[in-house]
Amino acid sequence: VPTRDHVDFDQIQQIQQLAEADARDDGVAHHKLLEAIHRLQLTAETPFDTATRCRLQPLQNLAVRMALEYGILQALAESNGEPITADKLSEVTDADRLCIARLMRMLCWKGYCDQVSVDTYAANDMTRHICTPGALGGEKILYVYARQSLVHCTETIFPIGRELSWLMREKGFLSKQYGDDQPNPMQLVFGQPYFDYLDSREEYQKAFDDSMAARKFGTQFQWFELYPAEQRLIQAHKGNPEAVLVCDVGGGQGHSLARFRERYPHIRGRLVVQDLATSFQGIKVPFGVEAMPHNFFDPQPVKGETEGPGAHLYYMRHVLHDWSDKDCRAILGHIVQAMTTESRLLIEDSVVPPSGGVFRPIHVDIAMMLTFGSALERTESQ
Repeated sequence: VPTRDHVDFDQIQQIQQLAEADARDDGVAHHKLLEAIHRLQLTAETPFDTATRCRLQPLQNLAVRMALEYGILQALAESNGEPITADKLSEVTDADRLCIARLMRMLCWKGYCDQVSVDTYAANDMTRHICTPGALGGEKILYVYARQSLVHCTETIFPIGRELSWLMREKGFLSKQYGDDQPNPMQLVFGQPYFDYLDSREEYQKAFDDSMAARKFGTQFQWFELYPAEQRLIQAHKGNPEAVLVCDVGGGQGHSLARFRERYPHIRGRLVVQDLATSFQGIKVPFGVEAMPHNFFDPQPVKGETEGPGAHLYYMRHVLHDWSDKDCRAILGHIVQAMTTESRLLIEDSVVPPSGGVFRPIHVDIAMMLTFGSALERTESQ
């Protein structure tokens, strides 16, 4: 029987201290608290416990996905806090009553909703969160990416996972010979690169766009809170109000720039968000933000030449991790050619520590590997 460490009560004391800091809305402490709880769980678990938990995780994801597809969680979220019985959920969703009861055992255990009595359930904060467009988008994108993670996971990651033996043994995926120019797992399993796949499926494209928009609103810190925007942008840009102040490259539906505009409503200069034309279809771009359809593998149209000074700041958030080093050089090359001596390039992305790991980046890194092949979350040296 494998041996295991016993719980160190210093760990519990550390968790208590971090919990107190987290209660004061310390964003850094919040992430440290989650990591400390994770380490405590690993210490308390036997190797068998840990292996079993990992083995059963996909079933938890699938239960959530089934509940979302049938509208069970959505019905709870729309109940205005009133408990709903399994019978009533069956009536409003057309899902089988017994299946609802079985799914709800898992969902209540996972904290997605609360059980208030036998076969009677109520929404909680998690129920309402998972039913927002951004969260739903993520779910739909992990089931193809697994909603930002459920749809992506179940629709893309799971099918790729099913073919891993074939991908590795027959196609050389992850072998020393596997390179940037070879088809990635998404192409081999689905016949299309990931973004082409989204482009050909309106539901998944919308799910992706919604989840990216939610991430921009849900982030702990905004880029202009970390970057000295007041000093370097607003004071530096006192000239032509028609010039572009910030160009958000690959910026989705413009929500990052909208937050910037809310913080600094007195700013001069244009705010331009660039993304593929499909990202702007059927949506209203936030007030004060201009939508510019653009593929960042093409020359950058906001450039410093005779027709204008280019952008003072080119900004990219969570874009480059989708691409190989070779592709990143091409993307950045077009921006560099458009910049003037007054321009700046700001890249916001996760940085993986050289040792150890942080929950979200290490999970996203595996998703990048499986979806794009040569894409990755990078360390500082990378």
